[in-house]
Amino acid sequence: MLHVVKLDRSYDPETIAIMTTAFDAVCQSLSVRIRDDEHLQRTIALAILRLADQGVRDPMLLADAAFRVLAARRVDRSLAVSSEAKKYWQYSRECTKRAIQAETPKVRDQLLELARVWTEAALSEQMNAKELRPEATE
Repeated sequence: MLHVVKLDRSYDPETIAIMTTAFDAVCQSLSVRIRDDEHLQRTIALAILRLADQGVRDPMLLADAAFRVLAARRVDRSLAVSSEAKKYWQYSRECTKRAIQAETPKVRDQLLELARVWTEAALSEQMNAKELRPEATE
């Protein structure tokens, strides 16, 4: 069942802070070339809002849900995903989740940079898989 974001919903300041933490962590883990994509940002925000509407208040779970939606969206676009790309997406999500829990800004930034590298690797792997896929003949 599709869970649509409620338009008339309001959130308390604590929930907004939690959702913002998750959104920022996911966006910062993406490469600059895709992080400024408004459609992508909207996709991330909607994934977080949908889960928050279901009562989830853990920034790691919210970020992970956004990553799953993002990975699925990228997979659907390329129509090909290798086990390597899946593994790289998982590594990126794990780095982002750990960044949310980081005790210092330096460790947080290092983990987000590592997440960016894994995201780039996943996207590159998916593009390579798409290029290597034989074209369908008519």
